[in-house]
Amino acid sequence: MLASDLETTGLSSAEAAARLRETGPNEIASERRLSRARVLWNQLRSPLQLLLFLAIAAAAASGEWLNAAIVLAIVL
Repeated sequence: MLASDLETTGLSSAEAAARLRETGPNEIASERRLSRARVLWNQLRSPLQLLLFLAIAAAAASGEWLNAAIVLAIVL
C-alpha cells in the first residue's frame, strides 16, 4: 500500500526521499510540440485521405474537373 497513516503527518522524510529516488519527482511530462509538417503528414497518411486522393485522380482522369475540384476542396 502507500505506507502512510492518517493519524500522523504523512510520510517520514526518509521514506519521501526513498520514493523520490525510486520514482522521480511528481511532475507532468512536458508534451512535445509537433511541427506543422508533422501535423500535415499525420493527417495525409490516413487511409480515408488516400481514398479521397484516388477519387480526385479518378475524377480528373475521366475529365470530371468540377468533381475533382470539389473533392480537393473538401480534402483541403
